[in-house]
Amino acid sequence: MALMKSRSCRPWFPPVVVVVSIVYLASWSGAVEIVLSDQNQAAHPVVVAPGAPAGIREMAEDLARVLGQMGGAAFRVEEGDGSRGIAVGTRENFPGLAPLLDGDFAGLEEGGRKGLSGVAAQQMQERESYVLRSHAGGLAVVGRSELATQNAVWDLLRRMGYRQYFPGAIWEVIPRQPRLAIDVHDADSPSFIMRLFWYSGNTYPERTKRLDDWKKKNRMQSGINLKAGHSWENLLSQLKPVLAQRPEFMAEVDGKREWKQAAKFDLSNKELRKLLVDTYLERFRAILKRNPDEMSFSVDPSDGGGWCESEASQAMGSVSDQVVTLANEVAAAMDEEFPDKLVGMYAYNFHSHPPTVSVHPRIVVLVGTHFRRTNLSLKDQIQGWAKQGATVGVRDIISYLGHDYDLPSRANGWRAIDTYVRNIRNLYQWGARLYNVETTDSWAINGLLNLAVARVLWDVD
Repeated sequence: MALMKSRSCRPWFPPVVVVVSIVYLASWSGAVEIVLSDQNQAAHPVVVAPGAPAGIREMAEDLARVLGQMGGAAFRVEEGDGSRGIAVGTRENFPGLAPLLDGDFAGLEEGGRKGLSGVAAQQMQERESYVLRSHAGGLAVVGRSELATQNAVWDLLRRMGYRQYFPGAIWEVIPRQPRLAIDVHDADSPSFIMRLFWYSGNTYPERTKRLDDWKKKNRMQSGINLKAGHSWENLLSQLKPVLAQRPEFMAEVDGKREWKQAAKFDLSNKELRKLLVDTYLERFRAILKRNPDEMSFSVDPSDGGGWCESEASQAMGSVSDQVVTLANEVAAAMDEEFPDKLVGMYAYNFHSHPPTVSVHPRIVVLVGTHFRRTNLSLKDQIQGWAKQGATVGVRDIISYLGHDYDLPSRANGWRAIDTYVRNIRNLYQWGARLYNVETTDSWAINGLLNLAVARVLWDVD
């Protein structure tokens, strides 16, 4: 059977759409059934390219191990060009497969960009796209990147019955099948280009490792981990000697300008903004020395109130206008030195409401679903930020210990699964493509909700 993913799939189609869909499906023909193992005998090896990186080889070993447990067969991992066997790797690993796969990649990525705005979405769409295709010589499990290939491996296993419902070995399901075979021709990429799922509060290290394993097997290790959290606290500490000598840099509150750990700045002061821009870039250079792959940093203010009451600050506009003014100057300063990096921030609390000034296209804004200070609906808030030029995502909460205390009677996981699924679908329709969700290590009461969120973040349909 030929499989194709459609983000706009609905029960009824106008006649023109039906004709177009039939023509498009015809272009995906050519999949054949491939037998992977039969009667405890592997029919194909798992193949990696010569010189494949360690991460790809680990994925191939994982696939061989799980397929072996399913079929009771020993699957070898060997090197090859991908023309035969179960090829696991990136598009660059197997250039000989290009005629077979490149049309699928191109069609997927062209369709995936529809409705996306901002440089972040366009950069990240390709990072997680992959193709699964059975053919006369074997099976292609090929991604645009290592992460995409990892997602392809676990998607293939999912199609064959594998499940990792919750973290831990007890929740892993590996069905036994005397004959393993698949007929597949599918290209896929996630609905949400960021699916950041994290524990708030402390937990045991081994439980964090189990969470990482669950995320890997449920395609929740996304290609972007946008930094958008509160950042001014660190600036206040780093710049304290300067700020102590320049009180005019601090926000004026009740006629006073004081340094505090969660204080605000007087953003009307151009000299201050220049200092903050230079400091942000200096900090980012240091981050890139430690991790050259880091793609973003946050310019989000400290939490809470205390915003400047000076006439000059008020003349700049709303708190959102002031925050975006600084963020724009940071983003503009990055243009030459960091042309492919991003600036992250929240739309949250006092800077929830969309600004009246344009947002630099390098800026990605995560709109908070909680602690919102705006008279707009969440839909209008998201679309208002996008209208000003931001790439938009959402900062959500599944579980917060101070709210539900891990009690079933208060937890979202026992009463709000349908609500979260519906909300995430709405977010997608409103233009959000990044999702950052805070939760707790509370799988007994929230596990089904966590699983549902993972599924719908990958595929809103």
